[in-house]
Amino acid sequence: MAEASPPESLPPDQAAISSEDAESDPLNPYTDYVPYNLQEPPEVNIQVLIQNIDFGVSQNHSAEVIFEKAVSSLDPTIKGAFSDLGDDGLVTFIESNVPLTWPINSVQGEETVRSLVAMLG
Repeated sequence: MAEASPPESLPPDQAAISSEDAESDPLNPYTDYVPYNLQEPPEVNIQVLIQNIDFGVSQNHSAEVIFEKAVSSLDPTIKGAFSDLGDDGLVTFIESNVPLTWPINSVQGEETVRSLVAMLG
């Protein structure tokens, strides 16, 4: 199977782009963890992953809980691609694809993302 790598950014209709005005930033609509649809293209599941992690961070879930609920069931190819990116690469990817006002972009969110990458390793 060909090795997939995450896109440098998500397509505009899937990425939640941050704006100058935090009040106009889109909010994460998730109120629980959302399962992945493996029939969808990787870009869709990557966006679901980011929103699932953001939801977990917003609920103050530990990295272990977020890993179990949001990462463990992810397609192995996508998990491998993010593991290959490393923690700095994944943090940069997230920062460029979601509003800075989202919890995933907080210090706690960054620490959680780094912990999740370590668990993938």
